[in-house]
Amino acid sequence: MRANGQGNKTDVVHFSTAHSVLDVRIFEKECTSLARAGHRVTLIAKGDKDTTVNGVEIRGLQIPTGRLARGTAAVWRVYREAIRHEGKIFHFHDPELLPVGLLLALRKKKVIYDVHENWPDIVLHKRWIPRGFRKALSRLMSAFERRTAARLSGVVAAVEEIASCFENLDVPVVSVRNYPRLEEFPARRGTSAALSCLGVHFGGVSSERAIRETVQALGGLPTELKFRLLLGGVCDSPQLLQEVRQLPGWARIDYAGLISRPRMVEEMGKACVAFVLYSLQPNHMDVRSNRFFEALAAGIPVLVPNFPKWKELIERTGCGVTVDPHNPESIARGLTYLLEHPQEAATMGERGRQLFEREFNWSGEEARLLHLYDTILRSH
Repeated sequence: MRANGQGNKTDVVHFSTAHSVLDVRIFEKECTSLARAGHRVTLIAKGDKDTTVNGVEIRGLQIPTGRLARGTAAVWRVYREAIRHEGKIFHFHDPELLPVGLLLALRKKKVIYDVHENWPDIVLHKRWIPRGFRKALSRLMSAFERRTAARLSGVVAAVEEIASCFENLDVPVVSVRNYPRLEEFPARRGTSAALSCLGVHFGGVSSERAIRETVQALGGLPTELKFRLLLGGVCDSPQLLQEVRQLPGWARIDYAGLISRPRMVEEMGKACVAFVLYSLQPNHMDVRSNRFFEALAAGIPVLVPNFPKWKELIERTGCGVTVDPHNPESIARGLTYLLEHPQEAATMGERGRQLFEREFNWSGEEARLLHLYDTILRSH
């Protein structure tokens, strides 16, 4: 059911303490889709100013970055801002906001919990949590998530595996995956992937994105291979950045820091390969990376970890190469193969583009999101 006319518009309030107001999943996809469907949408998240973009009213808040402050003062600040809006549906995106979701539900509001990650699994690998407390904290978090979700109006999960954690609850649970929008990635024109010597890596300077191994791999490439890597994204550790800058492979890297989304799309359109590498952690085992699906949309082959689910998808679809993300020699071999077989690499990119157009695009996810809203609005 789509709203028709101003009188039928529904007030929707999305809010987050962990994400920015221009977050791809929250703003670019979910909020924008809801606004286009006729809902009146407000987004409360980290930002410098209030504005309106794509029909979404944005309320930017100064959110502290520390864990303790984000889990206390920031939560309270977002809650106070959220209740200022007479929304019919409140949609939140972070586990620290579960108490806020529960408070809103107690106020008879319709509330959706959007689960981006498998948080109980992530807790098991957080180094700042004492090892002896991790399992107990993980079980406690899992129980709290499920019990809170059971009091809400619905759950949105980024992948099916996360949705399965909320089975047997008496609330609707749907998967809304992070697939790109068709209109953002037009069919590739201009420079062919077969002729390009540019790679892209938008994971930033992060050990979780295998940056150390990637730079080491570039240092091991044959000198006659002309290849440069555009590295975009935030720096998680100044110490790590200083370390990798000393490696020989850094000479092949152009580090751009955090870049705009339009530039990211433009650079992907010039590239011959996209690095989508992750360290071996439970949260990285499922294929749900924005950057992976964006590379398919851009029509370029992917270099991805050889974890079972990633490997199965790549072998089934033929859209890239799998490598051991902890082994620089494996990364170098995979990249060298693509560079030395440019026509085959271009064919991989074309297969990825076909997958995007046929299956891995936002249109189906948008339909599921709108159907969930319709279901919740029709319920008493």
